[in-house]
Amino acid sequence: MVRDWLFFCVVLLLACGSSSKAKAPPPHRVALEALVLEPVRWVAWARPKHCFSSPDLQPVASALLSPSTLASFRALFGIDLQNVEVIAAQGNAEHLFVVFDRGFDAKRAVQALGRRMLPLESQTDDPLVRRAGLYRSHRFEAVALSEDQALLAKGPPGVFSALLNAPRRKHPFLSNAPIAFMLKGPPPLPPQGIGLVLSQIERLEFEMREHSQGLGRLELVLRLYGPLPQTAPYNLRAFVSSIASTDLGLAFGLEEVEESLRIQVKSDHIALGAELRPKRLAKGLRIFFGATISEVLAPSEE
Repeated sequence: MVRDWLFFCVVLLLACGSSSKAKAPPPHRVALEALVLEPVRWVAWARPKHCFSSPDLQPVASALLSPSTLASFRALFGIDLQNVEVIAAQGNAEHLFVVFDRGFDAKRAVQALGRRMLPLESQTDDPLVRRAGLYRSHRFEAVALSEDQALLAKGPPGVFSALLNAPRRKHPFLSNAPIAFMLKGPPPLPPQGIGLVLSQIERLEFEMREHSQGLGRLELVLRLYGPLPQTAPYNLRAFVSSIASTDLGLAFGLEEVEESLRIQVKSDHIALGAELRPKRLAKGLRIFFGATISEVLAPSEE
């Protein structure tokens, strides 16, 4: 009797497994370091959950993402940005893509964005939850790569497929810092003064993290790669000094940066390091950028 029952179960399982309509494979997470779509102009990394839970980084995170912006995201997309582990972005003049990684319901977020696309070009829920259409006058494709990983791509049709099917390339900038940014080529500055000094750089890297000795300060690191004049260290220090006493400098606490500034000339780059109190930086961000960033990030109420 037991043997017959086991045999029946095996036959039933085989019959179910041999259905003519095979089940789609489950979504798979994508390694963040594998997502590269050339040409890359800039790369940004942020670790919101870490930033909001860190006493030193929380003021900066709150200045960039106001309570109203956080509430809008939660209400409209079901995303609590304070719980998202990693946000990684890349872009250039033609495309932009952002990966939200862990700490949220990716399927729900993509479906919610699709409901706000006007018009909605395409949608599918099998094998991946995916939406494409116009949002705030720009074309986006959004896909839930797994239960807690979503990709948002801005650009012409095919940008999503191009990204996932691109040849494997070395990632141009990997960073474990809570906040990091990389820019290829010189920054968009006028070709005079500090802009002239930086006009030939090949890459700029910036990282912000808590002080390694836990002094209630932030550590700022800026690395400049490429051909720089021999006078670059002097020019850079003079530039920081010149703006430290301005209204902009005082708002951001740049006099603290000036006092702690360290400049090292390496074989292939110049490294600048400095320290800054979090609340001073947060104050400057709120005054000069807080409203603008909140307006850009807050979902449209249309």
